[in-house]
Amino acid sequence: MADRGSLVKLDTLLEAHVSQLYGDFRDLKKPAAVLSMRFVFFDAPNETPGRVLLQKSYSRRIPFKTRTAAALMTAWNEALAQIVADLAVDLKKRNL
Repeated sequence: MADRGSLVKLDTLLEAHVSQLYGDFRDLKKPAAVLSMRFVFFDAPNETPGRVLLQKSYSRRIPFKTRTAAALMTAWNEALAQIVADLAVDLKKRNL
């Protein structure tokens, strides 16, 4: 995102949606952090959404050992890092 006064030309818009973000504690011995996200990139030559350049959903389930808020947050961060890395690969494949 660029400020309105920026000289950077905006030509792509991103819509990101988090559909799942929770700690799964159903199995007391195997808690997991769950994160699912959908990204849609639009061509936007005039700062208005045009054709879809990439639309894809990503999901991660990261197990963790200690049943604490800190461990859950660490696992969510790992899930997000993996999703962003996969997204970067997909963007590179499409030369975006």
